[in-house]
Amino acid sequence: DSACPHPQPPRKTDKATIVEATINYIKNLQDKIHKMEMLKVEREHAIALATAATATAAASADTALQAPPPSEEENEEHDSVVAAATREMALADMVHAWEQQQEAAATGGSHGGHAVPPPPPAASLQTWTGPNMTASLTGDDGFITLSLPHQGGQKNLVAGAVSVLERHHIDVVTATVSASEQGDNLISLHCHLSPGSSSSQNLTPLDKFKLAMSELMLWVISV
Repeated sequence: DSACPHPQPPRKTDKATIVEATINYIKNLQDKIHKMEMLKVEREHAIALATAATATAAASADTALQAPPPSEEENEEHDSVVAAATREMALADMVHAWEQQQEAAATGGSHGGHAVPPPPPAASLQTWTGPNMTASLTGDDGFITLSLPHQGGQKNLVAGAVSVLERHHIDVVTATVSASEQGDNLISLHCHLSPGSSSSQNLTPLDKFKLAMSELMLWVISV
């Protein structure tokens, strides 16, 4: 959408820049949503007044005033802004949750919602749990569990997740697919930073996994 360009942080950047760019982009989206919601409320209020006047007036129906409903273009723009904001807010929540949960990782705290079961416990793991995704990271290794809608092509789901991780020089050591009680596909991945990731010398292994998980989150939302 040309009205809502997506943020495109540099390929090599630090964690603070990523968070700041994401927050600024979300604020802009929230401002647009607020304006659209205010316009919608004003129109609904005008319609309500017109309806009340029609009920109490003795004049004929063609004398009643009714505010025109939102146009199709306005509805599409509003839906597009809300969808973009939802996606970017989910990404921002993940980044901030990682920061907030670093101190509480040992407690295994969860944000609730449709969070999937965490991967097998291991020593010194930093764990983040979010909607439809759980990630536990330790050194150059990561354990990721995804909950995706049941689809016929399970291999395509695994291939999609692997493709996202490989773009960040993260190898998938093992991948298993199982079915949850709700009928969703549970994909468990054991990942390891490949030697090629050493080119990003300014990023720690945790930062590299965070960048990959950010893109993986957007991929999960789009599935």
